[in-house]
Amino acid sequence: MIELDFTEVAVIRLLVPLLILRRPLPGILLAVFVDWLDWRILDLDRRPDDHDFYQVWDKLIDLYYQALAAYVVLRWDDRFVRNLGLALFGYRLVGVAIFAVASSQELLLLFPNLFDNFFVLFYLYRAISGVELAFTRRFDALLVLLAIAVPQLAREFFLHLIQDRPWDMIRLFPGPFASRQLDIFVWVGVYLLPQLAALRYVLRWTRLRLHQGLLWAR
Repeated sequence: MIELDFTEVAVIRLLVPLLILRRPLPGILLAVFVDWLDWRILDLDRRPDDHDFYQVWDKLIDLYYQALAAYVVLRWDDRFVRNLGLALFGYRLVGVAIFAVASSQELLLLFPNLFDNFFVLFYLYRAISGVELAFTRRFDALLVLLAIAVPQLAREFFLHLIQDRPWDMIRLFPGPFASRQLDIFVWVGVYLLPQLAALRYVLRWTRLRLHQGLLWAR
């Protein structure tokens, strides 16, 4: 893999999220992918002295693409969902600010990044349902938030407290079936499953309301 320095990677990570302003869903997915990739591009597994700097640098650049996404949220028609999205962004903003001052990764467990997945799920919902009003019941909003929060807290527990990956700690396929890639695939599936299940539930409720004539598609 090509190795770049922090400045070169920062330029990439600042330019890629601009797509969010025009194409929100692919833009944020690409921004998250570049965020996931930068550790490997910087080859930080072989540069332990840069880990502390990376943690602050990474979180500040995360806030940049999240701020662009929050600007897009301001244009959402559904007032409740708009306010909820902005609240999740603000909550993460406070957490990163405290982390940058205190330099304690454990603090990030109190301020998990729920905004990204909420943003993605809302755009998936809109694309599939064609409806702007996401939550006709507040219970649905709570369900989605729980489906996002539980796996995200688990992810950040491994990332910031244990500082290891679950697929490197718990091998799901030992012996002749051992495969790190398969382990990663299963762990990612476990992470996404509650969120996709919540999305499916809300979509079913939306289709019911559409059938009853209580909602209108775009």
